[in-house]
Amino acid sequence: MVSAVVLATYLPSRRSLAILIETLDYLEQHFGDCDIYVGINPSPYVSLGIELLRKSSLNFRYIEAPAHLDTRSDASAFQAAMLIMKQSQASYDLVYFMHLKGSSLTAEYEAVSASGDKVEFNIFKRLLDVFRDRTYVENVFQSEPYTGTYSYLLAKKSNPIPDLTSAFMDFSLPPFPPYLHYYTFYAVRGSALEQVIDELSNDFWGMNLFKISDRYFFELHFPQMIWRQGFLPRCETLVSFNVDDYPIDNETFEKDCANYLGASHGAPAE
Repeated sequence: MVSAVVLATYLPSRRSLAILIETLDYLEQHFGDCDIYVGINPSPYVSLGIELLRKSSLNFRYIEAPAHLDTRSDASAFQAAMLIMKQSQASYDLVYFMHLKGSSLTAEYEAVSASGDKVEFNIFKRLLDVFRDRTYVENVFQSEPYTGTYSYLLAKKSNPIPDLTSAFMDFSLPPFPPYLHYYTFYAVRGSALEQVIDELSNDFWGMNLFKISDRYFFELHFPQMIWRQGFLPRCETLVSFNVDDYPIDNETFEKDCANYLGASHGAPAE
C-alpha cells in the first residue's frame, strides 16, 4: 500500500527536540518509503526542528502554522500539514496521523480495557509501537472494507459531542456515536481522507480551531469526517480512560458499529 504520514509538531523546549529526534529516527526506520507532511506550531525551537528535519533522510514537506491559527496543540499543526497534503494533490492508500506526544506528557499511564483489565503503558513509546508493524495495520484495512480509522486506544464519551463537522462538509450520514481516538495517533483510509481534504470548505483552512473546539479537535471531531462516509473506527484496545467516559465493552462497540453500518447502507442491524 502507498502510505504517507501527517506529523504535527510543537517544539517548546529542548526536551521536545529530543522527542523529535526520536520520532524522526522511528520514521526513518519504519516509514522511510513514505511521504511525510509536517506541520509545525509556532514555538521557540522551530528553527532547530527544521534543521533536524533537513538532516534526516525522510522525504518530507513542512509548513509552519500561521500564528493566528495557532492552538498551542496538535490541532493547528495537523491542520497546516493537511493543507500541504492538499496542495500536493497526491493520493495514498493509507495515511498515518502522528504527533510529538510527550512534548507536554511523558508519564506512565493506566487505562481500563473493555475486559476490565488494567492497561499500563508509556504513552509515547506505546503509541509509536502500534504502527511499527505496518503490514498488520494494512491488513486491518484490506480485510475490513468498512474500516476507516485504526488506533491503539479507542473510548466512548458518556455524552454526545457537538456536531462540528457539518459546518465544513456535506454528509449524507448523521454523526457516528461519540467515540474518540485517544492521543491522536491513528491510521486513516486514504480514499476517505482524500474526499475530506477535497471537500472541506475554505473556512476550515483559515479558522483557528479554538474558536469552535478545544485542543482535542483531531481526537473527537475530525475522525467523524471519515466515519460519516460510512466507515468504522477500529482499535487495538477499547478503554474507559477518564471518569467522564462511558464504560465501554466489546459488545456495545460492535453493536454501535453494526447499527451505524446498517443504517448507512439501508438495512438497520437487528
